[in-house]
Amino acid sequence: MPVVITDTAGYEGTVDEPQWSELIAGAGGRQYGVRGPDSWRATIGAVDREVRISAGTGFGWGVLDRTTSEGSIVLPPSPVGSTWHLIHVHRDWQANRSEIDAIPAGNSATIPERANTPGELDDQPLWLARVDAGRSQVQELIDLRVWGSDGGSFATSLLVRQYLDRVGTVIRIGNATWARMLDALGQPTWSAVDSGRLLGVYPLKWFGMAPSGSLPGQGVTVFGNQTQILADFNLPDPGVPYRVQMMAQGFWGREFDNTGARIDFDMMVGDTPIATWLPPADSYTFTNWRSWSPWPSTQVFNGAKRLGFRARRIYGQPYGAVKESESIVVAWVYSA
Repeated sequence: MPVVITDTAGYEGTVDEPQWSELIAGAGGRQYGVRGPDSWRATIGAVDREVRISAGTGFGWGVLDRTTSEGSIVLPPSPVGSTWHLIHVHRDWQANRSEIDAIPAGNSATIPERANTPGELDDQPLWLARVDAGRSQVQELIDLRVWGSDGGSFATSLLVRQYLDRVGTVIRIGNATWARMLDALGQPTWSAVDSGRLLGVYPLKWFGMAPSGSLPGQGVTVFGNQTQILADFNLPDPGVPYRVQMMAQGFWGREFDNTGARIDFDMMVGDTPIATWLPPADSYTFTNWRSWSPWPSTQVFNGAKRLGFRARRIYGQPYGAVKESESIVVAWVYSA
């Protein structure tokens, strides 16, 4: 059953002066919003497939709605696999009525077709909820709400870009500010307006190498595989598209001088090399201090990735070596 909202203003003949003041101050030029992160917050309920919706205030297309007690939405079971449902505020201008309800959204986390005719019928997205076959509780909630105040709007999920689609919209989502603008062909597109902003600096950790038997007690480790990751860092999802720049400094190369062998080094993001160091013509042993700091990657990445410093033996059979205590690999991550 939907949760009927009894405190509403914005339909014909329903707005008094205090309500209009609250509505225009909160909504301004925005299509949708909630008063703050605690308004209409969803939690997983105790009964089968229940989602609890906290009391709160929100607006959409000039209608201001308020609930003063917690509401309950019970979703239908999923016959097989997973089914997502869109929890939303349904507004009906003919009936002067607002209510919180849910509609099926399919088997992927996306906003489905919904009522979107302001002045007649409209659905304001609030949450996506996942129901799994054979499970009594809702398994996942994705926050689609947007809130803000003087000068800006905020959200937590990139999915809000699917319904906040007017050209000129600017919204802060996680670590990035996104703007809806026109591309070179005049087509609407989303763009991160703060590209190039430093998101974090991460040292990679040396691992998987054994102490050198030829140089015992000197803190030198060796590697001998054809291809081997020597140092890494598991980068969590920054929440925005990003580029990576890496630097390697210190003592790393072949264990001993051997002109009949070659080892190349790669800076890696996931399985993608973003830079490759080719050995110089002269002796390329770990006893020579070296510094390698290429430009940020031309490639743009999304999501969590493993950052790595990789050695590849091209030919020959020598061991490579690293003096770990005097060598570092560091990664800088920038918004793209």
